[in-house]
Parts: sequence; C-alpha cells; structure tokens
Amino acid sequence: MIEKANETTSKENSTFQMRSAVKNILSDAIPDSVLKVSKLAIKEGFQVHKIVVNLVKDAVMKSSRIYVIFKRIESDGSQIIFSEPSVEEIEKENFDKTVKLFLITKKSISEIQDMISNVSEVESVSVENFDPDGSQMPDVSPSVKISSNSSAIKALLIGIGKQTYAISLSDVDRLIYVKPENVKVIGNVKVVVIKNEIIPLMDMREYFGEIGNSDAGASVMIIEYKSMKYGLIVDEFIRQDEIALKTLGKMFEKAKAFRGGSILSNGAVALVIDIPSLVENFSQNLK
Repeated sequence: MIEKANETTSKENSTFQMRSAVKNILSDAIPDSVLKVSKLAIKEGFQVHKIVVNLVKDAVMKSSRIYVIFKRIESDGSQIIFSEPSVEEIEKENFDKTVKLFLITKKSISEIQDMISNVSEVESVSVENFDPDGSQMPDVSPSVKISSNSSAIKALLIGIGKQTYAISLSDVDRLIYVKPENVKVIGNVKVVVIKNEIIPLMDMREYFGEIGNSDAGASVMIIEYKSMKYGLIVDEFIRQDEIALKTLGKMFEKAKAFRGGSILSNGAVALVIDIPSLVENFSQNLK
C-alpha cells in the first residue's frame, strides 16, 4: 500500500510539474506588457475576452469582414489589444479564415458574441473570459493593436526588468552613470550631486515592482519638470527611436503612469511613461 501511495504521489507530482512547465512555456508567448495591460484593465473593473472568429470557407474580402468586426466591437471604447494574425497580415489577407482577438471591454460575452455573429460571412464565433494570472495562456504571436489614434514621437527606449518602456526625448535632459558611492540619502530620499546641484533619484525598478541591484552602479536618466530636475534609475538605455504613440483609450484614464503605448519592431508593446504624472506622484511621496 505504501508503494502504491508513493507511486500515486509521484504521478501527481509529475502531472503538476508538467502543467507548470506548459503554463510557463505558453506564458512566454505573450509579452509582459500585454499581460500588464490586461491586469491593469481588470483592476479598473474591465473584462478581458478571448475571441476566436471563423469566416466561411470561401469568404469574399476577408480583411473587410474583420475590419467591420474591429469597428463594431471598438465602437464604444472597447479595445483590441492582441490579434493573431497581426493587423498588417489581416490587411494583406495573409490568413486562412480564423482570427484570434483579445479584447478589453465592459460588455458581456453574449453582447460581444451577438455583435460579431451578425457580420456577414462569419461562420462561427466563440468568446470567453481571459485571466492573465490563470493557467489559460493563449497560443498567439505578439501582434498588438492598441487603438487607431496615433502620432509619431522621438523616444528613448529603456529597459526595466524584462520590460521595455519608452520616454519622449523632449523630457530627457541627459543620461549619466552613477557609481554607488555617489548616491547619498537625505531623509528617506536617494540623491546625487551633479555640479553642486542636488538631484533626487527615483528607482524605476522599485516603482514598477522589479528587483534591482542596489549595490551596483546605476544608469540614470535626468529629466526636468517645472524647473526641477529628477534622476530616474533604470536597468539600461536601449536606443533612441521614432515610435508611433497610440492612446490607451478611456478605460485607462486612471492609469496615470502611462500616456500611451507603441508597437515595436519585434511585436512587443512599449508603454510610454507619462513624466508629469510620474513626477507629481513622486513629489507627493516626498512630502
């Protein structure tokens, strides 16, 4: 009996390890930023739906049918944050008949289903809730559509943890490297002295819940806001780039940390940090 119990336990452990491994593999299919956007939306009272649309076999003008679906489900401020195939591939009609979408919305599953099923040449549609913290990780490639409203800005791409963020170059004064011994603490605030000027430091790794090495030197981005200078500690400076800034929409009005997002060449989303909101929040914590 003991041998059978051990065998059962061993099988259960193997099953658990296999499920964990599958979950980890599948979770890598989605950029961290997309998961973060989903979690943020859920926190703000929205739902994230996974949608699978199948067109009829010989559908005419497939891209137009999908475009109509996009317009219908985004008409009230709902947002498609993920699509497979990508928007570009859909426009070129480089797909068979199936499109997977991830939607942030306040509409119910039945409402979304009715909106799509009424589109001509739609054979079937399935809609289900998606939990970014759960074991159900979608098997899709990183192609993201945030919204149709966009404008190009020159930005500095920075690395914080495993995520890439962007900051408008117009907000950046200079980039420096600060040795650990040059970082001082006044009260509960880290500062660095540059040319007799005391500059408060904000560790962006802590701000976004990442783990940083406090014993190592720091890459610091100096910004200026309302005649005051601040130093933002990041893990790395990646590169300067011209990005298409896309608004996050009404559902993210409370997400003060970001002014929008941009799709990078690798398909990942770089959230664009809103410097005024960031500094205002930091200044409040100094009081």
